[in-house]
Amino acid sequence: MLRRALVDLTQQTGERRLELSELELERGGVSYTADTLRALSEVHSAETLIWIVGADQFARLEQWREPSELARLAEWAVYARPGYAWTELAYPRVPGLRAHRVHETAGCWDVSSSEIRARIARGETLTGLVPDKVIEYIRETGLYRA
Repeated sequence: MLRRALVDLTQQTGERRLELSELELERGGVSYTADTLRALSEVHSAETLIWIVGADQFARLEQWREPSELARLAEWAVYARPGYAWTELAYPRVPGLRAHRVHETAGCWDVSSSEIRARIARGETLTGLVPDKVIEYIRETGLYRA
């Protein structure tokens, strides 16, 4: 789905700075963010990694596997999410955590992957929520259908 989304983005905007990593697929099995960040930091050792999350997930970061490693390995870009006002956002108690709020003027993503799956199960449209090529893939494969 990400491959199709990137093709869609490139066709619509000409954006070419993003690339797909199949690191987690190649590794196989259960994949945790800490494992992925460790592998990425080996490949990109001279670069600062920035992990992008919604404020809803960021608020739960201390419950993720190896939160101190997450803080050590990457900086975090946090997008606003409905129900998570910046003034009330719970900053996870993880020593050394470096986080940057993406300003609300950049937009608030008011749909989550859980909502996408629920919409599919209810037979509702995804138009405007995910790229058209991703919608095609979901339809072709019957993904997330009950």
